[in-house]
Amino acid sequence: MSDLFTWDKGQLKEVKLLARKGGTCKLKYKDQVKTIRTQVGKSYVLKF
Repeated sequence: MSDLFTWDKGQLKEVKLLARKGGTCKLKYKDQVKTIRTQVGKSYVLKF
């Protein structure tokens, strides 16, 4: 599971996701919110 999250000096840099259902995905980290539309079976990378 550690390869799903990339950290640098204790700060989140990126998250890798696999959409199992599809639809809207909202991820919050500190004061940032990332919202993406996903499709079933596709992979996504969110950078912070």
